[in-house]
Amino acid sequence: MVATLWPVNNRSTAVLVAEFYRLLLAEHEDPATALGQARGFLRDATARDLAEWFERRYDDSGGTDRVAYEAAADLRARPDPADRPYADPVYWAGFVYSGP
Repeated sequence: MVATLWPVNNRSTAVLVAEFYRLLLAEHEDPATALGQARGFLRDATARDLAEWFERRYDDSGGTDRVAYEAAADLRARPDPADRPYADPVYWAGFVYSGP
């Protein structure tokens, strides 16, 4: 089970959970490893990386996912595309895995 130790941001959680399941299901990582890698992805992703990530979600939705569209636009509007918006541990460190 994946849980959080404190309330978390919706957008950063969407990225982390989607990456977790991609690693778990497509890459066949064990859950603890998948969570660690997803946390690292979120921590290290630049605004440019995240904008592209949300743009893929928007495209995959057939252009219907307005939340992904708005997230991508917000990230593209940042003054520094190399900025890491979710580098602060408050966004990723609270996620923990418990289970076999």
